[in-house]
Amino acid sequence: MNRGGMSRGGPRAVAAIVTLSLVSLTGCSSSADEFCTMLTKHYKLQALIKAVNDRDDAAVRENFAELRKLEDSAPKELFADVHAVLDVMEDVIRTLVPAPASNGDRAPVDRAALNLRLEAIQKSAQHITDYADRNCGIKL
Repeated sequence: MNRGGMSRGGPRAVAAIVTLSLVSLTGCSSSADEFCTMLTKHYKLQALIKAVNDRDDAAVRENFAELRKLEDSAPKELFADVHAVLDVMEDVIRTLVPAPASNGDRAPVDRAALNLRLEAIQKSAQHITDYADRNCGIKL
């Protein structure tokens, strides 16, 4: 039994978690148009999920770096929420693919702490989902 709550060999389970996390990232007005455009392009995470399932470290890093650009385009009221969800997603991915964090950290991910963080981002995910529905016409 794995007390951390996540199994090492479960790419599909993590892909589902990543998808649910990013599906939450759906957030459009003139400054938000870029965010909505990027979100529409990436929220299904197909390329990232494929890279994780294929264990293609380079593709994982490349696709996640593209997702990180959502932070740059996020409206002010969503920036902290987007940042929080992406940080957790990054650590979820790092439990499957041996890659450093975007800040260069190579320390192993504490899975018990990650499970708590997954619970903690629910409100952020809901803020993003609500924003997307209200401002972009995206139903998640």
